[in-house]
Amino acid sequence: MSEVQARSEPSSRPPVNGRLVVMLSANILSALVFTALSPVLPEIAAYFGGDDGTFLAQMVMSAPGAGVIVGGLLGGFIVMKFGLPATLFVALACFALVGSAPLYLQSGEWLLASRFALGATDAVIQISLMTLISLSFSDEQRARLIGYATAIGYGGAILSVLASGALAETFGWRAPGLLYLYAIPVLVLALFTVRPVPVAAPEARATGGGRLAALRPAWSTYLIIPPLYAVNYMLAIQFAFVLQANGITSPAEKSWIMVAGLVAGIAGAASSGRLLGRLGQRRLFGVMALLLGSGQAIIGLSTHVPGTLAGAAIAGLAGGMVLPTLVNTVISQVPLSVRSTAIGLVYSTAYLGEFLNPVLLDPIRRAIGIHGVFISVGLGVATIGIATFIAARRADSAAARRRPA
Repeated sequence: MSEVQARSEPSSRPPVNGRLVVMLSANILSALVFTALSPVLPEIAAYFGGDDGTFLAQMVMSAPGAGVIVGGLLGGFIVMKFGLPATLFVALACFALVGSAPLYLQSGEWLLASRFALGATDAVIQISLMTLISLSFSDEQRARLIGYATAIGYGGAILSVLASGALAETFGWRAPGLLYLYAIPVLVLALFTVRPVPVAAPEARATGGGRLAALRPAWSTYLIIPPLYAVNYMLAIQFAFVLQANGITSPAEKSWIMVAGLVAGIAGAASSGRLLGRLGQRRLFGVMALLLGSGQAIIGLSTHVPGTLAGAAIAGLAGGMVLPTLVNTVISQVPLSVRSTAIGLVYSTAYLGEFLNPVLLDPIRRAIGIHGVFISVGLGVATIGIATFIAARRADSAAARRRPA
């Protein structure tokens, strides 16, 4: 097995600049998976026809989530088996190939298959990079760097949404497939800068039941990830249809409005590391749920651009905190020997929720409309957020009273 040497703690020493650029810039790839086609979902729906076309278009956004589930489950083992560099290089090449599939595929079924493969390869890329970050930095540096990397991903998402709208406006809904070729320059840089790093010490390596036992402290976190992500991806999957219902039909105009949530997401992601240290896991999850739900309820209640923008910004602020908070929380709960597997499970459970979003909400949309979906989901999640924050405060107060004076 490659790149397995004795190592107890990540170094606080930063990696070489080129490798750091790969660590940070490759997060844009995850953003591309779910933003490059987002402004053209109604056009995809129209191309494939009728109400069934609407469902297929939503599944075009959710099929990568199913791929992430599979890639997340297998990615940690693949990294341990073949090593970080080889795994990363192959996954980046596959990402460029299957990501650009909308340029040439004619079948809706094959388009969904390519999107599934895109999600699987993205999961392997992110597991490789998050493992690389976790092995290269101390805990405090790691928490902040993962937040910064996510913020850069949001910045890339902004450019992706705007570029997608402009390309689609000029060349049609297939043109945004060109954006996935961004993986090629990332691959070239990675080939020159990413070298083997130790993943786990031989004596600390966990297998079989030992691996499951090592992951046990994180199971409570994994249980809340699917519902949290089902809500977090409302903006990516459902938002374009709210704008369409509000009379905004231009892909370029829709892309500019979507940017509000992405800009706010940069601030949320960049601040997540510090907020996690100050508020703690339970309080921060309560704050995220309250903001996420409130923003989505505002979107549902709004029929004009100003209110929709405000709701997207509030929901986007919380959405930017979600992934770095989850990854940092899980990394802090498990030993080094199962870190890549633990990170992979974050992606699997997260995108289980993302994949279920249209499946669960499509019947509700048909019954009460897209605005009703945002109002009902938003109010429910905001209520959970308030309850979670209050419960966390009470638990902290009770713990403080039990401490000896």
